[in-house]
Amino acid sequence: MTGNKKEMAKKDNSPAISFFSFQDIITSITGIMFLVVMMLVLMILQQPDSAAKQMDKKVKENVKKLEQEVKVLKQSLLILAKQAEMRKKRLEELKKLNMEKLPAIKNELVSKLEAADALLLQMDAEEKDFLKKQKEEVDKSAKLLLDLDENEKLKKENEQKIVELKDLVLRQKKLAAKYKNIVKFVWDKSNPKRPVLLDCSEKKIVMNSLDGKIRNKSFSTIADCLDYCKTLPAHDTYFILLIKPSAFHYAENLSAQLREAGFERGREIIAKEEQVLIGGEM
Repeated sequence: MTGNKKEMAKKDNSPAISFFSFQDIITSITGIMFLVVMMLVLMILQQPDSAAKQMDKKVKENVKKLEQEVKVLKQSLLILAKQAEMRKKRLEELKKLNMEKLPAIKNELVSKLEAADALLLQMDAEEKDFLKKQKEEVDKSAKLLLDLDENEKLKKENEQKIVELKDLVLRQKKLAAKYKNIVKFVWDKSNPKRPVLLDCSEKKIVMNSLDGKIRNKSFSTIADCLDYCKTLPAHDTYFILLIKPSAFHYAENLSAQLREAGFERGREIIAKEEQVLIGGEM
């Protein structure tokens, strides 16, 4: 009894696959074809001989059409047969399934679908985040391009300023080179006497007055210089001796003789022979 119960439990009560409808379709099509052929034959037999050829031609054409239709129907039947075979195999596979495993399979598929949905949501969020970051990067790039343009403008302005500064430095260097041997001195503006410069060197004494009346008057000896100096009014003349190193041996003597002649004088020591003095008031 127990064995019979197990056999009854395992018995498959699922409906079997029926091919009656398929066979009915084939039988109906075959019958229709026979009916059409018989009607054509009757029509040919009833036609007179003069129209037999035309009818024969039409029959042949109809036969060709019917053959083509039959060919198409055969192909359709083959396709239907293949589909039926596939359905049969699928039913066999479904029969092998254990009904007790279907809920687990369902749960597994549902879990996979939920995981796929979660993955799609995650991908959607990541895509939005990526698009946001891409937009930020585009904005940054645009800002960097603007900053680059500004920096390029500033660079050109700075380069122009550098060129101007270089020109200024070059002019200053030229000016410094021009006046490197010039020493400035000052005299007392409150003194009413006219300043007269005596540039004393070893080879000559050069006289210049600051008012421009005496210009580069040169003397080769102290005596010649003193003779000319005595022609100037002592009450209106103030001698400034510019003493270079080569004139140290006679400068004191010249200064003393000018003092004896009644002239007021001052002295300015020049450190180098090539230096020249320019004057100014104080």
